[in-house]
Amino acid sequence: MQEDLTKIRNRVKEFADRRNLTPYGLWKAVNRSGSTLSETTVRKLCNDPSIIPTGKVLQDLAKAFPRSTPNDWLKFPFVNTDQPALTQAIENSVERLREDSDWLKRLSEAVRQGNYVKAKEMVEEFDRSMKGKED
Repeated sequence: MQEDLTKIRNRVKEFADRRNLTPYGLWKAVNRSGSTLSETTVRKLCNDPSIIPTGKVLQDLAKAFPRSTPNDWLKFPFVNTDQPALTQAIENSVERLREDSDWLKRLSEAVRQGNYVKAKEMVEEFDRSMKGKED
C-alpha cells in the first residue's frame, strides 16, 4: 500500500503552542530577530497547517529560534518513524541548514511544487551526509 505523500504539514501553530505564544506573539518574536515576515503570513501558517512555508520563511523562523529544527516547523509523513537515525539526523541539523540555506530553499520549493518524491530524496540524502559527519 502506497503512503499518501500529500500530507506534508507545517507545525508553526504546534511550535507556538509549545512556547505559549499566540500567532501575534510568534510574529513579534520572529521580527525581533530582524525578519520582515508579515503578521498575516504567520497567522496564515498558524491557522492552516497545509500551507508550506517558503525557504525564506523557514530561515526567518530558524533565525528567531536558533535551537529549532526542521521537524519543529514541518511534518514529513514520509519519514519512517521506525528509523530513529533519520529522525535524529533531521533534528540535529540546524547548523547544517544555516550553512546551506540553498538546501532548505530547494526542499521548500520541491514541497510547494508537490514534488514529494524529490523532497523525500533530499531528506534521505541529507541523512546520509549527516551520518558521514558523525563517523
